[in-house]
Amino acid sequence: MFEFKGKVAVVTGGSSGIGVLFSHALAARGCDIVLLARRKEKLEENAENIRNQYGVKCLPLSCDVTDSARVRECKDAVWEEFHRCDILINCAGVGHNDWALELTDEKWLATMDVCLNGVFYCAREFASLMKENYYAIMPIAQGLMVQDTESGQVTELLTTSELSFSKADGYGLSSYEKEEGDTDGPFALAVSVAAENEGRIVWFASSHFLDEMYNAYSSGANLDLAMNAVSSLIGESEAVAIRSKSLNYNYLTISDATASFLKMMMIAVFPLTYLGIGICVTFGRRKWNEAK
Repeated sequence: MFEFKGKVAVVTGGSSGIGVLFSHALAARGCDIVLLARRKEKLEENAENIRNQYGVKCLPLSCDVTDSARVRECKDAVWEEFHRCDILINCAGVGHNDWALELTDEKWLATMDVCLNGVFYCAREFASLMKENYYAIMPIAQGLMVQDTESGQVTELLTTSELSFSKADGYGLSSYEKEEGDTDGPFALAVSVAAENEGRIVWFASSHFLDEMYNAYSSGANLDLAMNAVSSLIGESEAVAIRSKSLNYNYLTISDATASFLKMMMIAVFPLTYLGIGICVTFGRRKWNEAK
């Protein structure tokens, strides 16, 4: 069973229907929840139920997803409260039971505004928070244990967790599990060194972390880390807080063309297909009722 403790999920349409089901399912697995919908009273009621039932944080935000400015304000509120967003589930939707031949332009555009534009606005805004949670990968890294020095200043830029350990067997290891004789962490995987003569270097523990494969696995976080380091050397600064990754993770990478295709399918094709099916079902039911 998946666990989402420490994660934050944004659920649109969180005042009723499938949005409520998704929010409860995620909260039951430890996920903090952000609910977006127009009906403030229903939102607050669902938020209170989630807090009491699962003991997680739940932030209700009144939002019309067709209002891009309001969606941006909600994104800022999520950042202010949680400083992250890991999951976005778009459940906000609207439909009409009119026949296709009788569906007015106003109703059609209103449906597309919620089911298409609203999905895009939310994806665009909250994706920027998800990008903040990309992690760097340091393959075959040689960890450092930093000690005080009088000849310069050493600043740890990237560290492992306290659960990490260094294998005593080195490249001859036969197991990834911790064994007797292994050295306990944490270790520094990237450091900035400032000498007394104003010389500066940035050292990374892995010579492979900028390889195309590992940069793709990290969704570009490895390259971002390197560019931030270069920026710091030329006088600019940017905070870096990146946690280590488990060796047990499996990764899936896709090409830009495939990503664009999937975006088009999720944003346009699937919603329009479901709408078309709904129209056909409604039309068929009315024909069947007239035939009775």
